[in-house]
Amino acid sequence: MTTALPFLAAPRTHAPLQIASDALGLPILRSSDGTSYNVVRGVPIFVNSDSGDAGHDTTHRAAEFEEMYQSLSEPWKYSGRMAEVLRHEFVSALAPSVCPAPEWVLDLGCSVGQLSAHLGKHFPRIASLDVSATAVWKAQEYCTSMNTRSNATEFAFVVGSATELPFASESFSLVVASDGLFGWELSEAAQKEVVSEIVRVLKPGGVAIFTDYLGHKKFDRLFRLIDQSPLRRESTEYLHDRLWYQMESWFHLIQNTSFAKAILRNRPLALGLRGIARLLGARASKHVCVVARKEAR
Repeated sequence: MTTALPFLAAPRTHAPLQIASDALGLPILRSSDGTSYNVVRGVPIFVNSDSGDAGHDTTHRAAEFEEMYQSLSEPWKYSGRMAEVLRHEFVSALAPSVCPAPEWVLDLGCSVGQLSAHLGKHFPRIASLDVSATAVWKAQEYCTSMNTRSNATEFAFVVGSATELPFASESFSLVVASDGLFGWELSEAAQKEVVSEIVRVLKPGGVAIFTDYLGHKKFDRLFRLIDQSPLRRESTEYLHDRLWYQMESWFHLIQNTSFAKAILRNRPLALGLRGIARLLGARASKHVCVVARKEAR
């Protein structure tokens, strides 16, 4: 937790934070205006996701996500669905080519840490944030267990809202927002707040990588959202995964059987379907990946 302190700041005010203790001697973070934030299991807590206190449009979503992560070991089953594993591998491999040497990388909406762990194979320091405390604690455990670089990767975990990031301005050279702007079912106003916050915490010349599940007829919604911000789109990649999701729908009713699980984990099958879909172009993609850069001073 202490390693994350240099870039942590109070949500909304962005006031600096200092480590302190509460009446029981437990660690807290206190801002210059006297507001205190709990630290649980070494993780700073900037929202109360049990009560849905996450600010603005995310309020009702925070409680829903917390309930989901408490009741399900791994929502969306990213680890057991090869198309999702390939997506995380693609994003984490793309990241060093667009931002070779960031001091810290921010994984925005980290869920239980699958993408954070992949990013940790390419970068030495990863900050992972989610609005659900349970998700962040699971991510903390997962990334620790999956850290294959002899503990060389340094992870910092934070519970906070993407519309009110608890980070100082210009803290990150790279921010990854994976399946968030539309997957979180935010209003258009809240989506703009998230993009605005990403811009704020990016250093001049910094890079944001966005991926979202939309389908080719809706990709322009993401493009428009980025283009209306100070970010400049540099590249667009289509992940050619529509055939996979079509096949996945066929197994929906038997998804918990050993046969279906084996199919969904099959890497050659996923690669083969992606190869066929690639011949069909953007319309054979459900996911799009956009690299956008903040203007350098």
